[in-house]
Amino acid sequence: MIERYALFIQKLYWFAYLQILWLLFTTCGLIIFGIFPATYALFSVWKMQNNVSTGEVFRSFRNEYFSSFILLNKAGLLWQAMLVIISSNLLIVDREYSLVKLAVLGMLGLITLSIIHFFQYADLERQAILQIKRSFSLLFLHPRENVIYMMIFIGMIVTIRFLPGLSFFFGISFPVYLTVKLGKVKSSIV
Repeated sequence: MIERYALFIQKLYWFAYLQILWLLFTTCGLIIFGIFPATYALFSVWKMQNNVSTGEVFRSFRNEYFSSFILLNKAGLLWQAMLVIISSNLLIVDREYSLVKLAVLGMLGLITLSIIHFFQYADLERQAILQIKRSFSLLFLHPRENVIYMMIFIGMIVTIRFLPGLSFFFGISFPVYLTVKLGKVKSSIV
């Protein structure tokens, strides 16, 4: 019983620790330039082996962040431009055109899923535009994953809405953990 409790507390500690690292490195990049490298580093750390120390995790996070900073900011600026341009349609379109707003929300969902595929299968050796194209193609090749990713994303939004204190410590690290776990299950099946 105590061992389960200790494992649970240790897992909570890892989620909170990685969340704080993500927040720290995102703000170091002035949010706009830091969010994509920090998220990539978070994905990379969750893909590592479980038995590592906090110092090794910090060094790995820092190395992944700085090694991917330029490439992921190129892609990140393109993703952010797509999100801003499509989101601006929600402000422009009148209330009477609810079908158009639903279509815009659907496009935002597709872009969000593509971003998740981008991080899940990122390859720093390829150009940013090729990886963006690949993430859109993966979006249509993996419909089961998309449903699960969307459920994780909606769960994250609900948590941010109703439990903001909890989402401060676990809001990004836990969904990324679930996404990486899904990727490991998929890769072991294939």
